[in-house]
Amino acid sequence: MNFIFSSYSQFILVYIDDILVYLSTYEQHLEHLDVAKNLFIQHDIILGKNKIKLCKQTIEYLEKIIDKGKITLQEYIIIKIKKFSDTFETVKQLQSFLGILNYGRKFISRLSQYTKHLQ
Repeated sequence: MNFIFSSYSQFILVYIDDILVYLSTYEQHLEHLDVAKNLFIQHDIILGKNKIKLCKQTIEYLEKIIDKGKITLQEYIIIKIKKFSDTFETVKQLQSFLGILNYGRKFISRLSQYTKHLQ
């Protein structure tokens, strides 16, 4: 699907079958939605009506929240991290913890310093 939208990467972001149309002003956004709509029609792309979110300032995309130019982790990921025990009884539990931390690595400053003794 990337090749269909590649000429429009300045306002359309595609990851597998997740498509995000974005820009800074409402008027530009409407114009870009029209471009995207025409591409959907031209390439027979069917959208699930329950997955379409239009003209939102805050949106969930690829397990992250995008709000006014800032990207944060979804709350459930933060809760998962906080719910982990302070001690691990098995290697599997430790691996699971490191996995969820690794997922949020861009949002946790100096993560490698905190986890280097766990690996």
